[in-house]
Amino acid sequence: MKNLEAMKLRKLTILLLGIIVSIFTLQGCMQDEEANLDSADQAQEVELIENSVLAENYSDDEVALADMAEFQARTGYNNRTSVCFMTTWDSDNRILIIDFGNGCVGPYGKERKGKIIVSYADEEGLFMSDRTIAFDNYFVNNVQITGEIVIERAVRNEDGNLQNTYTVTDYALTFSNEETFTINGNRIREWIEGEGDNNPAAHKFEINGVLSGVSTRGVNWSQTILEPIIVDFGCSTEGNMLRTSGSKEIKYSLRNRERSRLVEYGDGNCDNEYIVTIGNRVVTIQGE
Repeated sequence: MKNLEAMKLRKLTILLLGIIVSIFTLQGCMQDEEANLDSADQAQEVELIENSVLAENYSDDEVALADMAEFQARTGYNNRTSVCFMTTWDSDNRILIIDFGNGCVGPYGKERKGKIIVSYADEEGLFMSDRTIAFDNYFVNNVQITGEIVIERAVRNEDGNLQNTYTVTDYALTFSNEETFTINGNRIREWIEGEGDNNPAAHKFEINGVLSGVSTRGVNWSQTILEPIIVDFGCSTEGNMLRTSGSKEIKYSLRNRERSRLVEYGDGNCDNEYIVTIGNRVVTIQGE
């Protein structure tokens, strides 16, 4: 009887050891797979992350350009040499046309051409109206922008700061090779510095929210902001990225495996760098 119990115990022990070894082997294989991502896989991941950052930067710019153009239209100020665009206010239809013509380098150091069309609801006042931004044959640095941005009327939050939500719908970047990168989702934008200052470089925002989309290679992705992202338009005067701090997590599937990557924007300084963690690799990327 004792021998039978001893045999059962040995079998159970062997089974448990086998399960433990299998678990560690699986974990080791997963870690090895992450560690040994080939250059093509890593290039695809970096491209997806770069394009997500680029699309966010461009959409931030266009929301800020709508603010800037509204101020200029309402004050009668219009100097193409300094701002690179002409504004036309259609008061009957409540439409503001921001026209970059055949191309010029202007706000935020980027070359733009074509038109941004801003349609207003009944409210009036800078940053205080529901607005819809659309695009007419519009390009930024030779990348065509299409889709729509809806900006809700700003309200005061519990900290006393103006805050609103803007929603990007089928916002797409189409590159010269005709590949398209698309984003959808909501952003909560809190104005933390520069409210009431007519100089756009004085404006600083805190951004939260969730986005999703499809990469140029047809990969579905999603992202969530983990630490609020600070967008500092003062960095534009130095030709640097607007995002200066904060982090986000990007998820997507590659080779039938779910990937989770961390993107960190820095410590608040104006520069063009951000850091991406891919497996056990840390990649520094130069943005624009």
